[in-house]
This record gives sequence, structure tokens and C-alpha cells, in this order.
Amino acid sequence: MSLYLAIKRSEPAALALKIDSGEESWLVNPFDDPAKDHLLTPENSALIIIDYQPVQVNSIASMNRQRLIDNIVGVAKAGRAFGLPIVHSTVNVKTGLNKPPIPQLRKVLHDLPSFDRTSINSWEDVEFVQAVKATVAKKLIMTAL
Repeated sequence: MSLYLAIKRSEPAALALKIDSGEESWLVNPFDDPAKDHLLTPENSALIIIDYQPVQVNSIASMNRQRLIDNIVGVAKAGRAFGLPIVHSTVNVKTGLNKPPIPQLRKVLHDLPSFDRTSINSWEDVEFVQAVKATVAKKLIMTAL
């Protein structure tokens, strides 16, 4: 078994310990706490997805709509792969005034709850705010239309 001491290349600099048993090796950094890391981690971040519904998507004229759809689907897939908590919100689906999220996004988020609101501002909706707070994330990655 070999032990190596190295300097981790991040700010602030921390010591890292590499343990090599011959069959496998891993890096141990006893100073890292994912919840307090300055980088985005599943322990300190959450992905917020708001209002990717047909009416809202079709109202966007500042970029190609297919690119917009591809971008949000890619972000949602990355959030899932990274293990981020995801809070998904819609507006006026239950009232019948709006349709559910675009099918491409529903396919990625199919098993997650969607917090439907009647107010335009997500932060005025109690259930949405509670869901965001429940993630205990200090860093929010927000996507919205």
C-alpha cells in the first residue's frame, strides 16, 4: 500500500491524501464538506425549473424554440445525472388555463412532483417556497420562462 500527499488545486488550498492499495486507489480529502463547498454539489445546490409550458415556450421569439427546448431538456437531464434536488413548478394547469409542461421536459421529470401555482410569481406561492426550502440548498440554479 502506498500513501501520497498532494495539494488540491482549488481555493482555498487543502491537503489531499491518495491511498493506493495496488488494486484500487482513491483520493481522500478530509477537509471537504460537500454542503459547504464553493463549487456546486448535490448537497449545496438545487435545480429550479419554472413554467416550461407550451404557451410560455411558444411566446419566446428571442431564440430558436427547438434550441430552447433542447437547452431545458439538457439542463434537466444534467440535474438528474448529477443528483441535484429538482423543484419543478407550473402555472395554472389545475385551473385549466394552461397546459402541462412540454412533453420533452415531462419525459425527463416524469417521476417528480410539479408545484402548480395560480400566481405568476413563483416566490409568492407557499408550496413552491416550501419545496425550495426543503432542499436545504444554499445555491439555486434557476431556469424559468
